[in-house]
Amino acid sequence: VIDAFLRREPEQAWDLLLELMPKSHPLSRRIAEPRWRPLPDIDPMTSAEWWRAQTWVVRRSLAVAGFDGKRLCALVAKSALWAPEEREILLDQIKKFAVTSEDKVVQTELWNKLREFVGFHRTYPCTADPVLTQHLSQMEAVMESLAPEDLIEPYLHLFTAEELPRLTHPKATSAEAKPEIEERLREAEQARRDAVSAIFRALGLDGLRALACRAKQSWRVGWAAAGVEEISGNECELIDRTLDADDSQVRNTGLAACGNNLLKRVTSEMFETS
Repeated sequence: VIDAFLRREPEQAWDLLLELMPKSHPLSRRIAEPRWRPLPDIDPMTSAEWWRAQTWVVRRSLAVAGFDGKRLCALVAKSALWAPEEREILLDQIKKFAVTSEDKVVQTELWNKLREFVGFHRTYPCTADPVLTQHLSQMEAVMESLAPEDLIEPYLHLFTAEELPRLTHPKATSAEAKPEIEERLREAEQARRDAVSAIFRALGLDGLRALACRAKQSWRVGWAAAGVEEISGNECELIDRTLDADDSQVRNTGLAACGNNLLKRVTSEMFETS
């Protein structure tokens, strides 16, 4: 039935395959029962039958995806609950896509999906699937071949509304499903400062302005910049160039930098007086 659906309505059938993927907490309801005849005898599904069905869905999805970057993006997030053999097939297809594709936009999208997957499963390690840990290292190797040429793009995920962005190599991980929130927040702030520092060294203040224009929450750029020692010598110029800008994104960067500097000075004076 699904194969016939794929031939007639490939896009809708693809969406159906994604919905049929293995889930960590699947729910189902009984089908409607007949009103005018007895309920037929139906043998309960065995675990082996369920696994065969799930395996078929995953294998069929991999075959349909092929080397389509958009579809590979959709499969990455679904692959945590797959069997190791199927995840290896996905990795092989991504490797071939990285070698053959010239679509930089889709390459960047796939790089981001892999980064999110690796960051999440390193922050919340799954002890029940040790093979997944090995696959994370392989995914990271594939990420290098898909890495954006643009210096700013790899850092944009740090400057969104998400307080705890998914870091590829987090030091603060969850212990028994209890994340060390304060430690992770400090690590995220340090990652933002490191990003601002790297961009400043490579592109100067123009690079920080470009980052502010592209960041979803540009105030985080200014807040992080105020905490980078090597930018302190250009602090006044940074604030002047951002506060006078017509773009509100850039102005927010300057306001945040001023706010962080003011907070540091007030805190320093409080400690001195105490």
